Amino acid sequence: MKRYSARILIGLVTLTLGIAVGSFWIKRRSVSLTTIPAVVLLPDERESAIEVVFRDMIQSHDAHATYFLSYGPYDDPSDSLMARFKGSPFTIKKLSQSTSNGPQLIDRTTGDIGVHLQLDITHQ
Repeated sequence: MKRYSARILIGLVTLTLGIAVGSFWIKRRSVSLTTIPAVVLLPDERESAIEVVFRDMIQSHDAHATYFLSYGPYDDPSDSLMARFKGSPFTIKKLSQSTSNGPQLIDRTTGDIGVHLQLDITHQ
């Protein structure tokens, strides 16, 4: 009986020590989100980053003649951002310059069918 009690005691001590070491190791290895500094972009840097994302979205799509850009479902990009797309081989306009015909977006001035590219941005 003493032998079983000693083995149970050793097993419980080993289990407790294993749990303590494991939880200590996990806490040391985990990264807290508060330790990662937030990236703060200046307005021009922010606009440059948004331009890069929109250009990547355009390149990822099949070639279309016209693209309509927006922040979220309805907000138009700024005029300064739209000026960055001048000289593009595609027609790139604000979403407000389109009209909807069922599932299609149509350029109000030319009548061309276009593609809506939407970028969801969290403002701070």
